Amino acid sequence: MNATGPEIASFVGSERYGTPAVLFDPLNDEFDFGLDVAAERWSAKCERWYGPGSPWREDALAPQPWESSTGSAFLNPPFARISTPAWVARARRECRGGLLVVCVLPLRSDTRWWQRFAAGSELRLVRGRVHYEGGSGAAPFPTGVVVMRPEDPDPSDGPWQCMFAAPVGSCEPQADHLAVHAEPFRTPAGDAFAAERTRRQQERRDG
Repeated sequence: MNATGPEIASFVGSERYGTPAVLFDPLNDEFDFGLDVAAERWSAKCERWYGPGSPWREDALAPQPWESSTGSAFLNPPFARISTPAWVARARRECRGGLLVVCVLPLRSDTRWWQRFAAGSELRLVRGRVHYEGGSGAAPFPTGVVVMRPEDPDPSDGPWQCMFAAPVGSCEPQADHLAVHAEPFRTPAGDAFAAERTRRQQERRDG
């Protein structure tokens, strides 16, 4: 992630931040990412990554489709009001093309870009404020993890309240980082997402 703009004005230090392992590793264990879409060499979480200096692709927003050997990609985009919408829109486009994309996003469910591109997918809530790599403090905004699956309904079919919401752990220092299971908002689609996630976790344990 390359964090710029007024949204992160209270961050101190470098303008470039990486995803902390406490947030990325559990997601990677579940989804087996084959691509880190928005990264730099020092912050890349996957062997294959896009961003400045990448041997695969420097501009992830170029017209070519994203390529992942595992069928899933991780996206922690630049957190700036003028650029985040373009990244989330592109993630939704790749999702419609068959790629599962997990996005770490500022929790802005009231915005137009969220309603157009993120709504309708599974939403996981992060307890506390994330301490990104390279920063000297917590992010000044709440964070959500949006799991975009190819079979998700089109966001334009909303309005959506919440398809599924459950805490995914804490990013507070010295806190318990294990996933916390909570009762979700119950909808038929949310139940289907939860069942699919349970099936994938069982396959990993059995395999």
